[in-house]
Amino acid sequence: MALQTDEDDFSIFELKTTFNHLPMLAGLQRELKELLAQGQLKEVMRQLKEDVLDPASHLFDKLVVIQGRLADMGRDAALGLITTENKSVTFNGVNDAVIWLIGQLTPSDLHPDLQRRQSAYQHVPVYHAYAVNRFEQAEKFELDRLLVEDPNQKVHFYYLYGDVRQEIPSLIQRLGHEMNGHQFNAQQAQESKIGKAPLIARCKPEPRGNKQLFRILLLKNLLEQFVGPVNNMREVRQKTLLDLMESPKLSGLTPSDSVCILVTLDDYNWRKEVVPEVLQGLYTSFCKCDLPDSAPNFYFFFGVEYRKENTAIKAEVAEAIAKRKYGEALDELMPVSMPDVAEWFTRHPILLAPGQEAHDAVAEHFSDATDRDMIEIESKLLQIIEAHNRQVMR
Repeated sequence: MALQTDEDDFSIFELKTTFNHLPMLAGLQRELKELLAQGQLKEVMRQLKEDVLDPASHLFDKLVVIQGRLADMGRDAALGLITTENKSVTFNGVNDAVIWLIGQLTPSDLHPDLQRRQSAYQHVPVYHAYAVNRFEQAEKFELDRLLVEDPNQKVHFYYLYGDVRQEIPSLIQRLGHEMNGHQFNAQQAQESKIGKAPLIARCKPEPRGNKQLFRILLLKNLLEQFVGPVNNMREVRQKTLLDLMESPKLSGLTPSDSVCILVTLDDYNWRKEVVPEVLQGLYTSFCKCDLPDSAPNFYFFFGVEYRKENTAIKAEVAEAIAKRKYGEALDELMPVSMPDVAEWFTRHPILLAPGQEAHDAVAEHFSDATDRDMIEIESKLLQIIEAHNRQVMR
């Protein structure tokens, strides 16, 4: 995020955007802090003085002072003028001071050579790893938004499904970025932002065989993403989407902004006699309220995952979605073909080795030509992106 990280069952997070002048600096700071964590304080101070800082920067002067403290400690220790305890205190103080200095770095503090490299450096956001394949789902979602019959419609429902290795949450991340105007092209430097980055709430309700209990627990978990702990379970059934508008997480959002709510279920908590009816009830009761004109748009995504071998559940889910009364259905998420991965590389030529073609990159990173699960594809693409974004430090 995930970047993609494993999210808690009930979590809320905002999609992150990155400014073009910050990624290299962030990577530099991370590398220096990692060296500190390995106990290489002197090496970090050397790099800061010789390679990182502009001698004209005020931070350079502060570094000289910090180095002086370390040198004094070493001299006093050699002369037996400092106790082991005081030596440890001084060393930790120097280490903390260097951590503080690293955190204060700005592009203007960098050595002229680094500033030139930064101006030519092309960062690739990690969320680009989500933009391979899934064209049918993304295009339908985009078309629905463009051709919505009622432009004032505030609430939208979508159903999607696939085996657990096809990464439903990543698709929602992708759709969120696309709603915000992000382009999944490494050479697209300027992106047109549309409102704020969508807020994404994710919940996974506890399995229950009783419809009423399942509905109460689902509403409770959903509400808690926005308004905090819900203790009065009796009142949950009377709550509506309008109650979410009181949440501080939604303050400042405008009609141009969006909130995505992903409800995921798996074959352990799927009940064909329960789940479809409860989800339908969200539409007919919880979402049937008059939102103010100032409210953001709400997109509900109901994603059902199952083990690849559980074909019986897959069939039940597909049938339930086909029989839905409300909302739209996105195509089943399937494994990713290698031509689709090659297409991704054509939009990210900066990630190719010199003289390398897209199909050569696929052969290098994916040894065979068979389809791969999205979880494998994303993992490898994230590694490639991270390696590229870190190479400036090598």
